[in-house]
Parts: sequence; structure tokens; C-alpha cells
Amino acid sequence: MALDASLAKKIQKSFLMPDYDEYGMGYIDRTAIFNPIKLTSEFRKKNPVFDRMIIVDGIIEGTWKRTIKGKSVVVETCLFRELNKAKSEAVKKSVNRFVKFTGSSE
Repeated sequence: MALDASLAKKIQKSFLMPDYDEYGMGYIDRTAIFNPIKLTSEFRKKNPVFDRMIIVDGIIEGTWKRTIKGKSVVVETCLFRELNKAKSEAVKKSVNRFVKFTGSSE
């Protein structure tokens, strides 16, 4: 069954996941959800599944953190690699959704 074009546009390509989320914690072998380019020994030592994860097209592409400054929420992202324009836009939309959800502005 093919997706209707209007429905396909509504599918979120990127998510900001909370720390300790089952998406990263629920697997012993996490190689399927990480970009294999970044699976260095240094990267594994940091074990980013314990951080808040940035998911793009089903892959953990980075981490994020939130800081509250007065009435504003600031979201900092740490991507594991440079993303193409479409993926960068998807991450930006995820950040904007989160900031809007908090009722704040960045």
C-alpha cells in the first residue's frame, strides 16, 4: 500500500527523544540505530543512548540538551556528522516543535 502524498508530508522525519528512552535502551546491539560511520571506540565510550537523542529517519544522529533561561528554552544540538539539507531541516523542525511544546521561544 503506497502512502498518500499528503499523509507522507505529515510523517515526522526527526524526533527529539528523552534520555533513557526505550528506543536506544531497549537493544543490546544498537548498531542498527546508529550511523556506522561514527561507531568509533571513543564514540562507544560516551554511550550516547543515555543522553537525549536526535533521531532522523530512524537513526540516532546526535544528542541534544535543553537549558531554561528565564522564560525561554534554549535547545543545543550535537550532531555526530554533518547532515544534508533535508535532514538538517528535519532536525530544525523537531527543535521548533519542542520549543513550541514548552510554550517558550528560543
